[in-house]
Amino acid sequence: MKPIFLTGFMGSGKSTVGRALAAQLGRSFLDADAFFAQETGLEPTFYIKRFGIDPFRKSEKIFLRKILANPPGILSTGGGAVIDPLNRSLLMQKGFVVWIYSPLPQVLARLNHRPLPPMLTKPITLENLQKLFDFRKPFYQKCHLKVTNHFKNPQEVAKEIVEVYATI
Repeated sequence: MKPIFLTGFMGSGKSTVGRALAAQLGRSFLDADAFFAQETGLEPTFYIKRFGIDPFRKSEKIFLRKILANPPGILSTGGGAVIDPLNRSLLMQKGFVVWIYSPLPQVLARLNHRPLPPMLTKPITLENLQKLFDFRKPFYQKCHLKVTNHFKNPQEVAKEIVEVYATI
């Protein structure tokens, strides 16, 4: 069976759903942002603040290829990884890509409890989120499956993915 790659906007629940999905399927799970931090010694947020977004995207591309050389059963990608056409193509070819969508008010509530993502200015507003989301949405839409994570627990979202994945 193909690995499952989770994509979506920051704060959409990719990592949390990914762990639930891995548990339901009995497969390994890897968070690409955690892998990035392990490899560089810096969380993506702090890496971007220190070196900038372009060096981050270049490193992200290298690490994604390293991960996909021997992919885990479930991979949670960084929120902007699918912006790059080569990343997107590789993910679509090597696995089953799922866009986890969460409404922006829900994302905003989650982000208020995290370090500020460098792509956003303080204070984080729905308008700031909307602008970034609107830019990324066409890339997220190029996936095999879209699931909505809105007032569902991670196990419910994972179950929804498993039900479709079982039919492929």
